[in-house]
Amino acid sequence: MKSADVTYYTRDGQFDRDSDGRLVTGDGMVLQSSAGDVTVSGANLTVSQDGTILDQGEPVARLTIADFGDAKSLQPAGGNVFTAATSPQDVASPTIRQGMLETSNVSQADEMISIMGALRGAQSGQQMMQVYDELMDRATAAFGQAA
Repeated sequence: MKSADVTYYTRDGQFDRDSDGRLVTGDGMVLQSSAGDVTVSGANLTVSQDGTILDQGEPVARLTIADFGDAKSLQPAGGNVFTAATSPQDVASPTIRQGMLETSNVSQADEMISIMGALRGAQSGQQMMQVYDELMDRATAAFGQAA
């Protein structure tokens, strides 16, 4: 995807057609191929496993699947897009699956359990500090009376 000579990259595989037949992201950015905007006219759109976009069975473009050796070279550019500080490497033989979206690698249940464990640990630490403060108050009071 390009905008003002800046190339954007996305992991978002959900594209729609705009009124001109171009494939666009949810933010309206136009999907690019080596030949420019990816435009389809027919109702029968398929994407083959190698990333070739077929319109009514005829190839119209091929998705460029890029890999960045260092993910830190990608900078968020808002929404689901990134800019890259380094040049990407083409993936020689990608596997594209039409009709499927990548899910999160985070389990909400596992994260909630982890958060609850951390919260319990923090509460235990807080209680320990309160007991320590009470003991110090008692010790200070006892030493103050003895003097």
